[in-house]
Amino acid sequence: MRDLSKVGIRNIRIAKSGLVEGFDSVEACAKKLIGIQAQYQQFGEISLFHRVSSGVTLDGLNRVYADDGLIKLWGQRTTVHLYGVDEWENLNAIYAPRRTWVRKHCEELGVDLDDVLGKIDRLARTKHYVGKDEIAALLGEQAKKLMTWGGVLIEASLTGGIYAVPERPKTRFYAHRKWISNESVESWTGNHAGAMEDFLYRYFACYGPGTLADFRHWSGLPNYVLWVLFGGLRSVWSALMWMGSNIFCQLEMWIWQGRMLFLM
Repeated sequence: MRDLSKVGIRNIRIAKSGLVEGFDSVEACAKKLIGIQAQYQQFGEISLFHRVSSGVTLDGLNRVYADDGLIKLWGQRTTVHLYGVDEWENLNAIYAPRRTWVRKHCEELGVDLDDVLGKIDRLARTKHYVGKDEIAALLGEQAKKLMTWGGVLIEASLTGGIYAVPERPKTRFYAHRKWISNESVESWTGNHAGAMEDFLYRYFACYGPGTLADFRHWSGLPNYVLWVLFGGLRSVWSALMWMGSNIFCQLEMWIWQGRMLFLM
């Protein structure tokens, strides 16, 4: 039986994250870990370096980026990660429906966010790579405020419009999704519940054992989203009801290898 003490759980999680036996490629690493956090490009690449068994070189990474094997999108906690292109639809389904701080920020500035997103979309369709300075020029006098901490670029990414081109030491260029995919945003299913369920199971498969509080922190999603999610997962909901209505006050729920373990 596995050691489920705090030290044992820590060791399991370290091993599953690729720090003991690495992944076969940087693409496989990003897929398994559901993105590599990379607000600063170098830190994301250091994370890959320590988790890929075949070795990581700058030339190899540059080839992956040139082939669009990994792109930069905003995802968990509205932070930038390196993802495979196929993650974008799920990120859109999970995060695009939420009212982010960006929309509120634009309202405070008296700016129509949807109009801004339309302008960025039209610009990015005209050529493969659009410079950050070009987007700033498009936004006019309030560009700096609108792009603070990513700003409107976050919404442009979450809504399926543009992605950041991986580049060190920092991002200078963005590109429209049309250059890497023939699918339109309208063709995406927008299946929020399905995407959330997939997200939840993949998280615990990679980062578990863990608590729902761990998942909430990692995903950046509020409590009410988790309650709605669990309302749709009957097997989990039945287990919670069986344990009693105050379970989250009394116990931590651990999910490990498809099993729920309730520890005092």
